[in-house]
Amino acid sequence: MNHAHAKEMLEVKNYLRNHPEEVKIYSDLKNRLYEKYSNDYAKYRKEKDLYMAKLIKRTREDTS
Repeated sequence: MNHAHAKEMLEVKNYLRNHPEEVKIYSDLKNRLYEKYSNDYAKYRKEKDLYMAKLIKRTREDTS
């Protein structure tokens, strides 16, 4: 597993396992974005990516 993105996703998965409140936030966000952008994946993805960048930062802070 030498790919940086794969490592990030494993870190996110582990973070979510330890932070069930974050799972709820993530799930709610995805549902809201789907409702808002059900016909525009690019906009859905853009907003989700903003959240994911912050989530990845929190996972790094949590493991520091």
